[in-house]
Amino acid sequence: MRLQIKILIVCYCISILSAHSLFPFLWEGAYYHLTAFAFVFLTRIVWLLLSGSWGLVALVMHVTACNNLIDELFFDPLLMDWNEYLTLLTSVFIVCYNKRKWKKSNTSLKV
Repeated sequence: MRLQIKILIVCYCISILSAHSLFPFLWEGAYYHLTAFAFVFLTRIVWLLLSGSWGLVALVMHVTACNNLIDELFFDPLLMDWNEYLTLLTSVFIVCYNKRKWKKSNTSLKV
């Protein structure tokens, strides 16, 4: 396993464990912030492990998780703001840009 994936797994475990164990002692909204960080780490791990069309799906999932993190940190997560529309456009651009590669690649997992 690559060093980057090992570091991401450790960061994922630290963020999710601290979100669930320490949230009464941390700042307001810490649970949501740390859980959003954990999902960014998790989707990055999945994106690094998959290839082909599944890698593209994992990339879109990672972009969406990054949007959730940005939304939790800088915007009001209860409102539909412009960053959600920007994430939608980014996801559509990624799919359209990689459409040929998506069709040509096989759909098997390469872990």
